[in-house]
Amino acid sequence: MLGRLLADGARLFIQGGAVLLLAIALGAQVATGFAGALLILLIGTLFGIVTFGVLTANIALKTKDPAAVQAVFPMSFLLIFLTTAYQPKAQVESGVLRAIIDANPTEYVLRAMRDLTLTGYDWDAIGLAFLVILGLGLVGLPLTIRNYRAVYR
Repeated sequence: MLGRLLADGARLFIQGGAVLLLAIALGAQVATGFAGALLILLIGTLFGIVTFGVLTANIALKTKDPAAVQAVFPMSFLLIFLTTAYQPKAQVESGVLRAIIDANPTEYVLRAMRDLTLTGYDWDAIGLAFLVILGLGLVGLPLTIRNYRAVYR
């Protein structure tokens, strides 16, 4: 199972790199340069592994239904939509939506990646992103191992 998650992570890194190269070819700039771009890819890859990689692995183990696994993917758009990726939080009028943004782990990861792209190194935001990834990994990976062992004993 870990090998599968790492393979998915490698694919995420390569795909993210291709998208980043395309964006740069079309005129985008990364304020932190090559090292920052690699850090963006690392953060995004690790987050992808501990969120949707782990989630889909657990759904697959529990249901053994490909349709159930595919049904999870629209959730990724919802989690990204409920961040400040599309609109600054100051412009969000709903207190409920602001609370959801604050509780959404995706917000903290995207914020670090956005800062690396647009303004520079914000070590507090980067550290928080890694803490979110670590926390999700500490919850999700042991759960995946437990579910794997329950299915393949």
